[in-house]
Amino acid sequence: MRKPHPDMARVDDRILEYTLDRGFSGSRLISESPHIDVSQAYISSRLRVLLGFNLIRETVGNGIYKLTHEGRLYLAGAYDVKTGEYVDGVDPDEWECDNWTEVWELTHYVAELEKRRLEHVEH
Repeated sequence: MRKPHPDMARVDDRILEYTLDRGFSGSRLISESPHIDVSQAYISSRLRVLLGFNLIRETVGNGIYKLTHEGRLYLAGAYDVKTGEYVDGVDPDEWECDNWTEVWELTHYVAELEKRRLEHVEH
């Protein structure tokens, strides 16, 4: 399960997912997506927030962004934006999450860790 910061908006996940899908993003590119129905100005403001949380980085200073390692691990539910920490049991150096297959693999791993944690607490 993803662990967003309270200052994150619902569209932020869509922006991060778009960026993973394409490998890069920008406010104009995202605003042209039929799956994200908000203005380019709003997307620009959200990109600044995501930049502040270190989930994306600007590539060349021209408004084009890529996901950071933390951004990719956040999409997999392995990074807590609120605390700035990785989920217990996840070694961030072992996971790149450069594509959706790797993100889903880590998502399932994190879910299994959580299941084991809950089973341990119940016994």
